[in-house]
Amino acid sequence: MHAHRSQSKLPLIRFTINSLKRKPLGEKCIRIVFLFNFYFFSSMNNDQPPSGTSRKLSKKFFGLFNKKSSKEDLREYLKEAHSNSIIGTEEVAMLIGVLSVFEQRVRDVMVPKTKMVILGHDMSFDESLDIVMDSGHSRFPVECDGNIIGILLAKDLLGHIHDSDKVFDITQLMRPVRHIPESKPLNVLLREFRSQRLHMAIVTNEYGNIAGLVTIEDVLEEIVGEIDDEHDSEDDLDIKKLENNGYVVAALTSIEDFNRFFHTELDKEKYDTIGGLVLSRFGYVPQAGEKVTFEGIHFIINHANDRRIIDIVVSKK
Repeated sequence: MHAHRSQSKLPLIRFTINSLKRKPLGEKCIRIVFLFNFYFFSSMNNDQPPSGTSRKLSKKFFGLFNKKSSKEDLREYLKEAHSNSIIGTEEVAMLIGVLSVFEQRVRDVMVPKTKMVILGHDMSFDESLDIVMDSGHSRFPVECDGNIIGILLAKDLLGHIHDSDKVFDITQLMRPVRHIPESKPLNVLLREFRSQRLHMAIVTNEYGNIAGLVTIEDVLEEIVGEIDDEHDSEDDLDIKKLENNGYVVAALTSIEDFNRFFHTELDKEKYDTIGGLVLSRFGYVPQAGEKVTFEGIHFIINHANDRRIIDIVVSKK
């Protein structure tokens, strides 16, 4: 790195530290992420001096540290930076996700009680193992008389295979459970998950009844989008036929699978999923009903949120 580039960062670093001393913790996090993303994308892409547009946006961004500004102001500046090609579409979506974590409550992202996979405290080893193997989850609430009394890790259950001579008692294997109110802010929960090294908590409503559960993955998905693993249901990855000769295609469908099904040759080198490719054509996160056509294919956004496309209606010319 050139000396003048290194020296130019010193005022920025001092400015950031002094600003953070005057901000609440939540606002600190937002502004750190915001400032560093903006700085690196606008100044570090090449060795050329910042453009006039970058300098104008810099003044606006730094102004956020010296006045009382709302998160809507941050969103507007993000969109302006994106429209001027300073930061990309995916970066905008992720930063908006960071903002949403400071605005949402646990109830907004939790898995409802009706969809929880629960083990009974008096289940046998075989009964418990069947549920664990069928679900593919790694952590399971343990229930007794309508209350969640612990969390069983799949690895702890499988470890019992080597101790098959011992009497199986699920309560001897389970870990302590954490109960949280459904009104808890997501940013507070994420901080607790990290500080206490927790991965799951049971959510209760205002009456103390079980409302659902929430995992650290649920919170992180609000920032980075859907996190799928080999155990997630593949129903969302299906290409489903509609009555009007169109198809509903999940955004997470791979380009390779899309090409195979529709007999197309869409570029699979730059993008892994059809959602990522369509997103790049819009240049921003589109909303339901927006359309784009390329390679002889019509794409209509079927469902989307502030950060990503969920599924698309596809039809060929």
